Amino acid sequence: MGIGKLREAFYFSIKRHLMFIVVNHTIFKTENFWSSSQELVSKLPHNGVRRLVNTFPNETMDRCICIWEAESIECLNEYLTNFIGEWSRQSYFQINEEASVGLNKELLS
Repeated sequence: MGIGKLREAFYFSIKRHLMFIVVNHTIFKTENFWSSSQELVSKLPHNGVRRLVNTFPNETMDRCICIWEAESIECLNEYLTNFIGEWSRQSYFQINEEASVGLNKELLS
């Protein structure tokens, strides 16, 4: 079992409440943002942030909507700020799973 799988197994052996969070990125330096994004995803799960579920960039790669799974908006914000905070501005909201239309439960599990 690799380190990533061990980390994930340990992370989920502790009962934690996770939520799905939408992050709207406005990107100032696209090259830096996208290269830093590769690094931040490779370190998951980490400190209350489980995974990146989906990424939806625009054609020019200077705007992006992402769906994340994490314990809280605060821990996700802290994690993202460490990697991409100087290249973009983020806004966040928790997804209301019960009121969502078209939310693919299998994809999110």
